[in-house]
Amino acid sequence: GADGTIDADLLINTKPESPAARTALMERVRGDSQAPGSFISHDMRAYVILIKLDPGKDSRELAQLVRKIVSAECGTLTPAYFGAPFIETMITDGIYRQIPLIAFLFVVFMMIPLVMMVRRILPILLILGCAGISVLWWLGLLQLFGIKLTATASGAALVLVAVAAVLYARLVQLRMEKAAGLSCFLWLSLAAAGALVTLLFFPIPFLAHFGQVAAFGMVAVALVGGLLLLPVTGWLTPV
Repeated sequence: GADGTIDADLLINTKPESPAARTALMERVRGDSQAPGSFISHDMRAYVILIKLDPGKDSRELAQLVRKIVSAECGTLTPAYFGAPFIETMITDGIYRQIPLIAFLFVVFMMIPLVMMVRRILPILLILGCAGISVLWWLGLLQLFGIKLTATASGAALVLVAVAAVLYARLVQLRMEKAAGLSCFLWLSLAAAGALVTLLFFPIPFLAHFGQVAAFGMVAVALVGGLLLLPVTGWLTPV
C-alpha cells in the first residue's frame, strides 16, 4: 500500500496448467503494485517464500522439512535459504562433524582443573559421576515441566557437565579441608541459573530456549550437589 504495508491477496487461486493461463498469471503479477521486484523477480524466475515457524518446535527439524519440500518443488530453480533456523542448522551440522575432536578436547580441559584442585582419583571419579547424574536430573526436570530439548539446546549438556565438574571439585576441595562450602556452592549455582533465565527476554527464540534449558541444568547441579555429593564427601579423608 501507499503507507508501506503489505496487502495480502492471492495471486494464484489455481495452478496454471496451460500456456495461456501462465501468460495471464505473468501479466497479473507484473500489474501488481507489490509483488514485482520484491516477492517475485521481474523475469519471473525467482520468488520469495516467507515462513513463520513455531518457536516451540525444533527449528533444526523444521528447517530440514522446509528444505525437503522446496527441493521437491523447485524444479530448475536454485533455492536459497535465509533466517535463524537455517543458520542454526548449518552451525549444528558443522559441530556434529567435529564431535570426536570436541569430545577429546572437552575431556582433556575438564580434567585439568579437577586434577589440580582435588589430586585424588576417588574424589575425581565421584565428581564425574555426580556430574553425569546431574545431566540425568536435568533431563528429568525438563520432562517434568514439559520443556522440549531441541538439537541445538542439547549442547547445554556439555556446558552443564563442565560447570558441574568445576563446582563439585571446589565443593569436594572445601569438604576435604573441613571448610564450609555448601552455602557458597548453592549461591553460585542459583546465581548462574538466574543469569541464564535472563536469556528468556532476548528476542532470538533459540537463544531464549537455550537459556531456559540451561537454567534448569544449573538447578539440577545444585540439587545433586546438595543432596548427593555433599553427604558422600563426608566420608572422604581430610587432606
